[in-house]
Amino acid sequence: MQSNNRIAMASLIVSVCSVVIALCALGLSFYMGWLQKNNYEISVQPYITLVPTVEPRKNEYGFYLYNAGTGKGYIDTIEYFLNGRKVEGSNSDALIKVVNYFGFNKDCFSYGNPRVGDPVSLDEMNTLLALEGSVASIVQCKKTYEEFYKVLSGDSNVFTIKLRYRSIYDISYIYDSYHKTHKKT
Repeated sequence: MQSNNRIAMASLIVSVCSVVIALCALGLSFYMGWLQKNNYEISVQPYITLVPTVEPRKNEYGFYLYNAGTGKGYIDTIEYFLNGRKVEGSNSDALIKVVNYFGFNKDCFSYGNPRVGDPVSLDEMNTLLALEGSVASIVQCKKTYEEFYKVLSGDSNVFTIKLRYRSIYDISYIYDSYHKTHKKT
């Protein structure tokens, strides 16, 4: 009788230990899955910024969107600001208003038109508002070229953008060029 009780007790202890170990393994599996998901999301995280560029060797003079992250970013919205005030209008209209604000010749510029869903590729300068290097030789653009160079070289926050974009995992981010901040939303 006593040996039956011992066997029953040993069997109960083994069963309880088996259940505890199984629950620990299940919990660890869920935790590792969560870590793996986070790793995948981080491994393709975009990091889009506004880059004022003066690069004579590449004929780049302007404001460009640049993705320094590890994955493509997809544009949701883009808002333009002059001295902290939002510039209203469609993307192209807003950029023309920015050019007019500075008193530049709008015909001297090439305008980027990032639309909702457009990708911003890795290590590539995507034109937002730029002058071609060759416009410096065009008479009506010479003054615009020189003045725009001063705007790009300056340290002012007169022209800023707020960009909402997302990763391939549909995680949203906000970039504010005025505060130079990126936030995950």
